[in-house]
Amino acid sequence: MRLQEYNKSFCGFKAATGAEVTPEMLAKINRWALKELSADQVYVRKYLIAHNGVDRDRERFPEEILDDFARTLPGKSFIFAHDRGSYLPMGLWFDATTAQITPEQFKELTGEEIRLPDGVNDAKVVWGWVYVLKTSSSEDLTANIDAGVYRHVSIGFMAKGLEAVKGEYDQILFWQYQAPGEATEASLVWLGAQPGATAQKKAGTKPKPEDGGKEAMKVLVAKLGGLLGKQFSDDSAADTIVASVKEALDEKKSEIITLTDKVNELQPLADEGKTFRKSLVDEFARMKVALGECEETEEAVKKCKGFGESMPIDYLKAEVKHLEDRMIEKFPDGQVKGDMRRDKSADGNKGADDNPLIPKD
Repeated sequence: MRLQEYNKSFCGFKAATGAEVTPEMLAKINRWALKELSADQVYVRKYLIAHNGVDRDRERFPEEILDDFARTLPGKSFIFAHDRGSYLPMGLWFDATTAQITPEQFKELTGEEIRLPDGVNDAKVVWGWVYVLKTSSSEDLTANIDAGVYRHVSIGFMAKGLEAVKGEYDQILFWQYQAPGEATEASLVWLGAQPGATAQKKAGTKPKPEDGGKEAMKVLVAKLGGLLGKQFSDDSAADTIVASVKEALDEKKSEIITLTDKVNELQPLADEGKTFRKSLVDEFARMKVALGECEETEEAVKKCKGFGESMPIDYLKAEVKHLEDRMIEKFPDGQVKGDMRRDKSADGNKGADDNPLIPKD
């Protein structure tokens, strides 16, 4: 049975209301109307038109093509079952936009799961707003929409192409449409290919305060109390909550000042510690060269120092002490081979016996 035939036999529903028509909506509607329409002449409803999840046909819209759909849907027809030849449009899509929502929000809105590909964490959706002129012939249509009977919607579109997305073993995971794309219409259907493509109760993307603002505020106050280590009742005055927050912030500020002073106090000690550690590392490398356990090249000494820097300080101190003992054993007269001990004579030609800086026996 066709929609119009069914509508002729349908009766008993009071006039449908749809979503509240705001001045902004009406201005967008009248962009398309050839005669100025008033808010009480039009029925408005919001739909989730499409998204970036893999659908029932194992096909997917990438994020960029969803932007194309939102840009091109306004001004296109609202029809039945993609039947573009048998009947005239039932309404007109007058606005569309995209939004990022979490998979949890998607399920809360639609009652269905969204299957996102690996690496995609958020759902990107296309919201579409449609208007239907309030007439005697549209009463059954809008009544069924309000009742949730005409719930599912499907987008008609064109795309550049369709490509296979393959997995690790070259198996086809799903098919993905290629941008650019264009929305050509969006239809009421018995069930669309895209899970969650349905009519939504509210015209806006944010709940009104009476629809959840109070509950959201209760949750916010409870979480705030948990962070501050305090408990607030549902009827706690705003001034009480603000005073508690200010008190907590003042306490944190005082703690920060105390910690900053402590850091400034310890900084000189830290600098001294760094200098002491550097001297130990230098001694470690010098004695390794003197003992023949490290080549006397810039690269080798650099690696040796890097090894010394990696040691815990207590281990480094013990290692330096051990190397000092070995140096005494190997060089009892204080003479160190190689470049690690330079000639201290005035002209560089005299021997150690002629150097006045070297103690004589």
